[in-house]
Amino acid sequence: MAIDTVEHRPRFYTARETARILRLGDGRALQLIRDKKIRSIRIGHTIRVSADAIREFENSFATSTEAQGAEDTNGREPARARRST
Repeated sequence: MAIDTVEHRPRFYTARETARILRLGDGRALQLIRDKKIRSIRIGHTIRVSADAIREFENSFATSTEAQGAEDTNGREPARARRST
């Protein structure tokens, strides 16, 4: 049985690990890091992302998509599903 507690999780992740956690491609994760949408630190040539930075990104993304949800229809009624006959 795997132990999955905060004490046993890494505090910092590589860009590739960050991509896997967020279910993104490596390139997309690196772009988000370069654009400073995901906070990171550089140690020599290595990029590290903290677990807190990943959580912050997830929370900001969830908050921004919820706020956009009401405006996605641009003032129109949402599209309705077609009925099959």
